[in-house]
Amino acid sequence: MNRIEELTSLMEARYQRSQQPLKSITSRENQLREELKKLKLQLTSVHKHGLHDHREMHLIGADVAWEKWVEKTRKALNLELATVLAEKQKHLTSVKNNFGKFKAVETIALQVELNTKLQTQETQLEQTIAFATSRLQ
Repeated sequence: MNRIEELTSLMEARYQRSQQPLKSITSRENQLREELKKLKLQLTSVHKHGLHDHREMHLIGADVAWEKWVEKTRKALNLELATVLAEKQKHLTSVKNNFGKFKAVETIALQVELNTKLQTQETQLEQTIAFATSRLQ
């Protein structure tokens, strides 16, 4: 394995390694989005079917307490989601940089390989021409 192939392998490994944290981050992001969705569905359901219609709940303040809990939970989930999205963005930048480096080295490696093949073909052609002209003389 020559140096350019080693460099290509190294860049590919760095790129793949930089993708690993994204899996857990994306998983947590999806989990938070799902929790927010469930919370919204609960709130919609209560508004439709009426926790607020029960006089007893209203008298003891359970409806207000529940609304406060929902709002507090929603804020906490959104704050955590924002943190996860910021972390995801940081990792995406790293992944994009590593991908760019990998592709640049891969392109250089292909160019070197093409140039080597071209040089080999030119040398073989020159040798064939030299051999043919020597036979003609």
